Amino acid sequence: MLLKAVIYMLFIININVNAYINNNKIESLSIEEQIKYYENLINKKNGKSFWYQVDDNAARYKADASHVEAFGDFDFIIVGSGAAGSVLAKRLSEIEEWKVLLIEAGDLPDETTRMPAFALANMASDYNWGFYSVPQKEGCQGFEEKRCQMARGRGVGGSTLINGAILARSNPKDLDQLNEIVEGWSYKDMLPYMMKFEKHNKNRDDAPSNPEYHSTKGEFPSQFNSINNSRTDAFYKGCQQLGYKYTDYNSGEQVGCSPLQFFIDNGRRVDAGTAFVLPILDKPNFKLMTKSLAIKIKIDPSKKNAEGVYFSHSNMLYYAGVRKEVILSAGAFQSPQLLMLSGVGAEEHLESLGIKTLFDLPVGKNLRDHHSMFFVAQHNQTDDNFKSDIEDIEDYINGHGRLTADQGIASVLWFPTKIQEDKTRPDTEFMMMPFFSTTTMINNNFRFSFSSIIAQVAGIELGSPFMLGVFINLKTKSVGSVTLQSSSPYDYPLIDPNIFGDRDDLEHLYQIYLGVREHFHTPAMQAVAARMTKLSIPKCNKFSEKSRKYWYCVFKHFAFPTYHPIGTCSMGTDPKNSVTDKDMKVHHLNNLRVCDASIFPFTQSHNPVVIIMAAAEKLADTIKKSYNI
Repeated sequence: MLLKAVIYMLFIININVNAYINNNKIESLSIEEQIKYYENLINKKNGKSFWYQVDDNAARYKADASHVEAFGDFDFIIVGSGAAGSVLAKRLSEIEEWKVLLIEAGDLPDETTRMPAFALANMASDYNWGFYSVPQKEGCQGFEEKRCQMARGRGVGGSTLINGAILARSNPKDLDQLNEIVEGWSYKDMLPYMMKFEKHNKNRDDAPSNPEYHSTKGEFPSQFNSINNSRTDAFYKGCQQLGYKYTDYNSGEQVGCSPLQFFIDNGRRVDAGTAFVLPILDKPNFKLMTKSLAIKIKIDPSKKNAEGVYFSHSNMLYYAGVRKEVILSAGAFQSPQLLMLSGVGAEEHLESLGIKTLFDLPVGKNLRDHHSMFFVAQHNQTDDNFKSDIEDIEDYINGHGRLTADQGIASVLWFPTKIQEDKTRPDTEFMMMPFFSTTTMINNNFRFSFSSIIAQVAGIELGSPFMLGVFINLKTKSVGSVTLQSSSPYDYPLIDPNIFGDRDDLEHLYQIYLGVREHFHTPAMQAVAARMTKLSIPKCNKFSEKSRKYWYCVFKHFAFPTYHPIGTCSMGTDPKNSVTDKDMKVHHLNNLRVCDASIFPFTQSHNPVVIIMAAAEKLADTIKKSYNI
């Protein structure tokens, strides 16, 4: 029975890999055939996204618990093939005598995940777990049932399949602060790891690229957004008129403006799975299990060892034993969930659900995230606003244009607000998306995500010249939690971001708005008649648009967690207020580690992908050294 099951699973994996490779061969088709292929792909994706219903539990993975099938023993078992897990799989499998198992609940990437403009559409697909928060008391008041969307990637590549594809390194001050909590995490320590996996391409002559801070030898691409038009020109000039530099924010100097740097190569998204996992699928010492949910870690409390992992696949329950270490890279929601299901967590919470507590640790207690606010702005420019679908596809085939810009994001300004004491350490990420007044194809994707806001709140017709912006509070104070809904691994965890639980975050976001408004008042932005549009929200309209009360009200309704959750398995030295140590090892356990966003104890001044991957590089080196390799 086991042999049949394994053959079936390998067959499924090979089918999926071949499908992905065949998609990569479309470049051999004629231009006309490629255009037709992409046109059909896009229309099909739009249709599926519109009708897709995200899961509200993991019942699709439910296995028959009456029988457990042995899956063999491995030196290392990695749970989750996201930004960290994918890197770890590649690096640990480099040691030929080490047998590595990677367990992933989702599937391999496909052609739609390669297309940057369809990141939002892929949030309405099986590539997104579909998590929502519990109802919020202070924030997300304008969302259904006051629940915030908490998007997390599901698949080989994790959230790098569906996120903004933004490459942004840690500010030196952030890592030096982290180093005060756990040694070995300073900027000096981590910069080599942040550069190790990078394959940088200065694809724009005008890009502010500092070669001392970039590598061209890694697996993960880094290049600048290729979009340049009247709005991006005005954006950069406006920044400089405010005194900010045109800078490479991935150098040691983060404050300033720039085209965004993406993990995109020749216009195609290259997720972590594509960069690190797909190239090693044929290695004899590596095994990838897709569509498989890890449901429990077997732990021997007397020996303080993780002995293996139970996981479900095709409604069957399997057990894989481990000879060396288990590494959780399931993300800030599911790494703590798996620990708690396995008896590692807050004793009072676990006992209330009938789970025996093996080790009492504050798992899930320190959930933190950035806070974001979208806005709409009008302008008077018409350059490149009305390209046809065919022209956009032709641009994409040639590696540039709108479809190569993830979610339409083009430009960024990192700046400190007036209340930020350290002016070298931004508390704001302000991005512009300059071309959402364009073709039917992009508008269909756009309408799926934002039509209700555009039509009902901003009051702008899709055919008129407008652009989107987003400003992000990078230094939030609100603290939430991740807890278990039940003792079943097939119930989603309860996620409470507690957005605006600390009211200082409302004032901070207001100060950020004032900084963004100042940018819109620069001569450069006024030259294109750029102006922020009033958001018409019934409960907020009683306040003056210029008042603090109005914006507090707006933020409470439409600001949201930024999909950068961290902290639920925080590093630290004291098991009373942390879960993992400086080497990402779970306190009290010898061979169980966590390596993902959950280990970082406070929000940093950047998007998290780079530091997560750098943490994986650091852990791979730590493990190799611990085994004298």
